[in-house]
Amino acid sequence: MAKKRKIVGKDNSSIGESGYRLNDSEIEQALLTGEHSGLLEDYFGEQAYIELKQMSLEAAAKTRKKGPRVLILPGIMGSKIGKPRLIFDDIIWIDPIDIVLGNLSKLSFDNGSSKLKALGVVLFAYLKIKLFFIIKGYDAEFYPFDWRK
Repeated sequence: MAKKRKIVGKDNSSIGESGYRLNDSEIEQALLTGEHSGLLEDYFGEQAYIELKQMSLEAAAKTRKKGPRVLILPGIMGSKIGKPRLIFDDIIWIDPIDIVLGNLSKLSFDNGSSKLKALGVVLFAYLKIKLFFIIKGYDAEFYPFDWRK
């Protein structure tokens, strides 16, 4: 059962109760530090969180020589889409709260334009692949794209 967790801003104000509010680099860093552990358990699931935390530590322990470069291109609907913001991005795809609230219609293009863009990848589907490549000595990174175009 998911536990309620709050993300607290620098001024100690509550800014959300979902791992979906963290960006990719914040999640990757939190796996290393143990920060937001409850949120990340809820986001990934308990077993996947344990596995990803271990893989993150193993990848961080590798000497970072530049191995062959690997770009991980997520599949259709595998990139997060939203509006960039100063502190926390407004992710629409794939944020369960936005889906339940009926906000998926915001993903449509208004008169051929949109202020939304790719803001990362759906980590619960792709982070394990990235960490695997890093552990094997590759220079791996994500290449998110706006799959609506």
